[in-house]
Amino acid sequence: YIEAMKKTNHPSLAESYYLMLRAFHSNSVGYDKIEELKLYIQNKFHDYKPIQDLGLTPAPKPSEEALRVAARLKEISAGRDYVVPQDTIIGAHITLSLPDMEGTYISTDSLINEYVLIDFWASWCAPCRKESPYLKKALSIYGSSFSIYAVTLDSDLNACMQAIERDGTEDFIHVKGILGGSFPCYAVRKLGIRGIPANFLLDKDRRIVAKNLRGGELLNMLEHLIQKK
Repeated sequence: YIEAMKKTNHPSLAESYYLMLRAFHSNSVGYDKIEELKLYIQNKFHDYKPIQDLGLTPAPKPSEEALRVAARLKEISAGRDYVVPQDTIIGAHITLSLPDMEGTYISTDSLINEYVLIDFWASWCAPCRKESPYLKKALSIYGSSFSIYAVTLDSDLNACMQAIERDGTEDFIHVKGILGGSFPCYAVRKLGIRGIPANFLLDKDRRIVAKNLRGGELLNMLEHLIQKK
């Protein structure tokens, strides 16, 4: 709301954003910030009469009890979102079981290939899409010993499917890391994924042998692991 308020050149829209903030988000934004935004709108659109006529009086300052309740609700919400992080150092074991595009769960432990790359991506992530040619090349060379477990963080399944078709990654094992809404599921959050692209290369025991391989690094690593045997 604040960003849109500052970008718009339409006073009525700016006023609507302000009213929404004041009515529904004043505890989150803060009393002082609400006052600051009111003055900002009045200065930016000083010739816009409805702002003056509506008498945008400040929202009443919340009581101490209201502040305590709001703080407790925030604490409860944070507790629900918290997950115990899984160890992701080199040598740590990872088991991930997520649904494919049809809803059938696929576990990394069920894959027959000796090496598995868990790759986190999304259709809207340009750097992720740029990695696709390298991943495809690795799969074409080492496909008998190697598979790609591609975890999409797309909330828009259609966009995801279109990206798979455009990038020609149909041979990857595609699963969904977002189960409803737009928030990564518990299993993904456990792995501490803070940004994408991100990946883990797992060995036959599904232990991490490398992380966040980019470009030709994956091909070099697989060559080292597979051809040395």
